[in-house]
Amino acid sequence: MFNLKTTGVIFLSMVLAGNISAFAQQPDADAMKKEFQRMDANKDGFVDQNDADAYWQKRFSELDRDKDGILDEEELKADKTGMFINADQNKDGAVSWQDAKKWFGKEYFDLADSNKDGKISEEEAVGVKLIKVKF
Repeated sequence: MFNLKTTGVIFLSMVLAGNISAFAQQPDADAMKKEFQRMDANKDGFVDQNDADAYWQKRFSELDRDKDGILDEEELKADKTGMFINADQNKDGAVSWQDAKKWFGKEYFDLADSNKDGKISEEEAVGVKLIKVKF
């Protein structure tokens, strides 16, 4: 029978042995500070879901140089935060706005909002550790 401690030890062992890829690409802290300051439109020190959605859509449009609605590998390289690559859930080297919206709208925001108050502080945005479990 497995308990939480046993399961955690097995999981950590599998990660260390290379059987599981557990860590997503981590965003650059300095780049995230700059992005956070740009997201915080009213300069109150917090970003709510609406602010985040509007900002990431604008940022997606800036990165999508050919305006085809998809960030390809070259366009993804221009993302200094390294955040959009994490939205590439099927690992095809391209990110649509729908993929990005799903990632930033639910996965990233919920993970970054560590105290679950419905908004992200700069400390939360910079300190978020992205984890993806892939067997």
